[in-house]
Amino acid sequence: MMVSRMPRQARNSADPVPGVVWLNPQQESLAEHVVRAAGIDVIAAGCPGARRAPAPASLLGVSLADDFRRTIADHPDAATLVLAADADVRDALTHPDSLARGVAESYAPIFTTEPLAGTLNAVARLHGDHPKFSARVHRIPTFAAAPGFAATLASLESFGGPRSLDLACRAARGSISLGGLLLGAMEFVVLTLGEPESIDASISGLDALAGLRLAPGETLDRIAGDLSAHLRFADGRSAAVSLSDQGGVWFRGATILGAGGCIRADDRSMSRTDSAGEEIDESTPDSAMQVGLAGLLAREVRGRLEGRIVATPDVRVEAAYALAEAALLSARTGQPEYPATIRRMAGVV
Repeated sequence: MMVSRMPRQARNSADPVPGVVWLNPQQESLAEHVVRAAGIDVIAAGCPGARRAPAPASLLGVSLADDFRRTIADHPDAATLVLAADADVRDALTHPDSLARGVAESYAPIFTTEPLAGTLNAVARLHGDHPKFSARVHRIPTFAAAPGFAATLASLESFGGPRSLDLACRAARGSISLGGLLLGAMEFVVLTLGEPESIDASISGLDALAGLRLAPGETLDRIAGDLSAHLRFADGRSAAVSLSDQGGVWFRGATILGAGGCIRADDRSMSRTDSAGEEIDESTPDSAMQVGLAGLLAREVRGRLEGRIVATPDVRVEAAYALAEAALLSARTGQPEYPATIRRMAGVV
C-alpha cells in the first residue's frame, strides 16, 4: 500500500495523517491514545524482535510487521512513530543510506521516544553525514513543547540567573525507556543552566532474579531503572536530577532557584515567586490538555506536523547526548565524569 506524497509545507489541522507505529505489545493502549488524539490514521504497525520471539498477530487494528526497513519502504510518506526500538530499528535510523530510496527522499517526519543512537559519536555522525534525514527525526516528548515548561523558559528571560535546579521525571514500566527520559532531562538542564562541568550519577533498580546487582549498560539504549545525578557547574551552580522508567504514573516537575526567586513547573503549568514568597508570574493550566505521557506525545506530534513546534537544533541534541553519556559513564565508574571529555572523545566540540 502506498500513500500520497507528504508536502514540505505544514499540514492543516483537519488533514488526516497516515502513520506507521513501531511498538511493544504492552504499549498498544499508549499508542492508541496518541494516534487518536494526534489525528493519525495507522496504516501499518510493527514490533521490535517479532522475528525472534512470539508476538501478537495484530496491533492497532492492522497486521503486525516484523521488518522495520521493509515497512517504512512500503509507506515512505507516512509519519512514523517509534515507541520501542531494538538494534535493527536504531541501525536503520542511524544509517539512512541503508534505507530504500523512497524513504531517503521523503519529507515524512519520524517521531521517537527512544534514543536515536546509543552514543554522542553516532548521533553527531548522523547529523554531519545525513542532515536532511536527521532533520526529520524528532525525539519526543521534549520539555520545551509542554506548556508549563515553555512558560518556565520564557520566565527565565527576566529571572536574573538561576542558581540551582531540581528535576524529576517518572514513567510507568514499559512506556518509555530510562534512556529517553535521561536525554529529555539533560536537554532541559542545558536550556536552563547550560552545560555542567561534571556529573556524578548512579543507576539502581537493576537487580537480577538471583539478587545480583547488574551494571548499567554501556550505551543509552541499554539502561533501565532509577537514575539519580548531581551536576556541578564551574561557577558553583548545581542541578539534581531524579529519573525512573519504573515509577508508575507519569510525572515531570522542576524547581528552579535563583536571583529572581523560585520557579516551580510541571507539564501543564508554572508559578514563580520572588525571594520573599510573593507570586509574580503564573501560567494558566490548559484545561483541555490531557494529563500524562500519551497526551504530551499527541500534542507534540500534532504540533510538529502542523509546523507550530519547531525542530530541536542539532547542537542542543548533541549537548543532551554529551551530558547523558557522561551520566551513564559516571554510573559505571562510580566517579564524577565530564561532558567535555565525552565531547573530545566523540570529536564534537
